[in-house]
Amino acid sequence: MMRVDSLTKRFVSKDGDDVVALNAVSVDFDPQQTTVILGPSGSGKSTLLRTLNVLETPDAGTLTVSDRTVDFSGAVTAEDKRAIRRHSAMVFQDFQLFSHLRVIDNVALGPIKALGLDKSQAHDRARKLLAQVGLAGREDSYPYQLSGGQKQRVAIARALAMEPEFLLCDEPTSALDPELAAEVRRVLAEVARGNTALIMVTHDLAFARNIADRIIFLADGAIEFDGSADEFFVTTQERIVQFRHVFDS
Repeated sequence: MMRVDSLTKRFVSKDGDDVVALNAVSVDFDPQQTTVILGPSGSGKSTLLRTLNVLETPDAGTLTVSDRTVDFSGAVTAEDKRAIRRHSAMVFQDFQLFSHLRVIDNVALGPIKALGLDKSQAHDRARKLLAQVGLAGREDSYPYQLSGGQKQRVAIARALAMEPEFLLCDEPTSALDPELAAEVRRVLAEVARGNTALIMVTHDLAFARNIADRIIFLADGAIEFDGSADEFFVTTQERIVQFRHVFDS
């Protein structure tokens, strides 16, 4: 189980304005579901997602994963972060691979450093995951030798190598052209059918419709919709109708 309660995050914009990125957001995530977080730019969706892996620190509120609760109104310790990250892993829009490491070493590094696997065990795990994402035979390649879609599939394999309960994906296809994005969507659809819960931020409404068990819609830092994908695509809520019109056109 993963839950956030009363998350609030404010920051000052370049113009000096006080911006509320998250406004007392409370929501729980079912480990048996694929959840897609939608919303216009600046709605707080990436801030919420990054908070789930403690990559973003809100001003107030709590995050509970399994039996560990982090209270953001106080100091967040390194042990807090490690405890939360035992249950989740991130996939970023810009891949964030280590350019000086081979593909297999990018995937194996986390299990060696964080999980205590020896190099042989970690490489065995990495090879299986690279095959799973369609990259068997590219173990010794370097990131510069890969297409964007291949880099993102390596990033997915790297996250899965940590055996997370929750895979957190921040706009995983937005930097890719349509053909390469299709490769990544296929891999994520396979992940969603497995035992890892997927929580994803995206603007790809067709993909959201196909993959999501549940859709959360954020606007102005607050949840305006929380329901099934079927319900989201027929709701007559004006803000959501406008959003669908813009991003589904």
